[in-house]
Amino acid sequence: MKRLFVAHKKQIALGLIFVAATIFIFAIIPWLFLHPVPCIHKSITGIGCPLCGMTHALYETFHLRFLAALRLNPAVMVLILWLGAEAIYFIDPGESTVKLKKIAVIILLISLGIVYIFRLLHILN
Repeated sequence: MKRLFVAHKKQIALGLIFVAATIFIFAIIPWLFLHPVPCIHKSITGIGCPLCGMTHALYETFHLRFLAALRLNPAVMVLILWLGAEAIYFIDPGESTVKLKKIAVIILLISLGIVYIFRLLHILN
């Protein structure tokens, strides 16, 4: 039994990740729509943080409603790119995938910064 687990460790982990993601997408996110978590940053400053709307945007993206997702938070597509890079690294943790992962994180942070700047400018106008 132990040999079977060791031999199929990646497949078992990927299966568990798939099940967890499915539960998250179809059970937890709809629950969050009914019980939203308030953004502390928005409560204090009146300006949405860079991640405001990201959960709803992910939900829209997974249901193939890309324009709705982009309206909620344009950085959602870069977040999905980063999640894909993490999945590739999980499957094959080589040197090239480490570079891909680092580039994806940098692009994600830059895109979140741009979203925040646009939100600041929108409030100032």
